[in-house]
Amino acid sequence: DFFATVRKSKSFLASKAKYPPGWGANDIFADPKFVKFAEWGNATGDYRLRKDSAAIDAGTAIDAKWPDPLRAADTGKPDLGAFPLGAEPLKVGPR
Repeated sequence: DFFATVRKSKSFLASKAKYPPGWGANDIFADPKFVKFAEWGNATGDYRLRKDSAAIDAGTAIDAKWPDPLRAADTGKPDLGAFPLGAEPLKVGPR
């Protein structure tokens, strides 16, 4: 458990007074498994999630009043990140 040391700390235990699970209790430390991660300076990355990503169904629903143009594209619990599994890739620039 990557966060085991933090969860034993005085700060973490004190955070439970305001948030019973404790600060960062639901944090995930994992490779997001993007379709294609681009190195610095390379604009050809594809930051959608692969089917085996730990980020799938790991998010928290936001209030329906907040705009989310991809809300309908996400099935099940919300995915972590900007693009839910199965979303079309982002298209930016001249066509």
